[in-house]
Amino acid sequence: MIPGAITVDLDGIDCYHKIYQINSKLSAKEELAEYTLRNTLPGIRKFLDANNIKATFFVIGKDLESDFVATQLRCFADESHELANHSFSHPYGLPNLPKSDMLQELERAHKIIQDKTGVTPVGFRTPGYHLSDDLRVVLENLGYLYSSSMMTSVTYWLAKYLVVNFHKLFFNVESAVTIHPFTDVLKSSTPAYPNKESAGGRQIIEIPISTGPFPLQIPLVGSFISLLPFPFLFDLPGGYPPVLNFHALDFWPDEKHLDSELRQKELYLKLPLTKRLKRYQSLIDSFKRKGVYFTTLDKIACSYRIQ
Repeated sequence: MIPGAITVDLDGIDCYHKIYQINSKLSAKEELAEYTLRNTLPGIRKFLDANNIKATFFVIGKDLESDFVATQLRCFADESHELANHSFSHPYGLPNLPKSDMLQELERAHKIIQDKTGVTPVGFRTPGYHLSDDLRVVLENLGYLYSSSMMTSVTYWLAKYLVVNFHKLFFNVESAVTIHPFTDVLKSSTPAYPNKESAGGRQIIEIPISTGPFPLQIPLVGSFISLLPFPFLFDLPGGYPPVLNFHALDFWPDEKHLDSELRQKELYLKLPLTKRLKRYQSLIDSFKRKGVYFTTLDKIACSYRIQ
């Protein structure tokens, strides 16, 4: 049996508005995270329960200031899902900030997750899919068990590069997203310790988001899975642990209102939710047929540490 993981980044609509510089017509900006999760968490729970899967949720600390969000995530934790750190305010340039700012982002998120849910997070994912050396050191000093931040896909790197520069050139819009170094695509696509010489044995394992076979290396991310209904594009070599990455918006119900500009930018939202769910299900079923069982990332990280 091969362990795999379903991970869900709980990014609110406000995060996407920041990327595309959209002035929301929905509500005040600080309410958008709650609006997002109120409309997506029920569908996420239904999908996971139908597959008997315990997932890892990457939580943005500031969103737990909402009593609704805090209550919902406590329920997920009580049901044995994992809650992990996704920073406090979701800055896309987090890996490039001074170490003191990185530490503040992580510590504030860590504390509010503990205070509001009773869970002590041991895992982290950075916004924007890049783990810098400085950020890794901060995580190691905080005693975290693992990071799941890296995207080693040349297709993803190229897509991000083109989108960011397209909007800059044709719409004069500076995206909040930073383009991570191309050298990321050359790094390990399977769990590995980036620095085996960490002082005091504080080694943090990196469990990257999985990518399909070379040369395309299509990332196993909800938007790509929605738009590319060809399971062979997401095949992994035997024995590799698949780590799938969804976002809350991947489960957005058709009948709920979104800014039209966001629907235009995020192409997968033009697909009915039933079709998106069918494609997620098809890929999960294909992995199960290959002997994959889905568990949480903290358990996968612990299994590697034992080895």
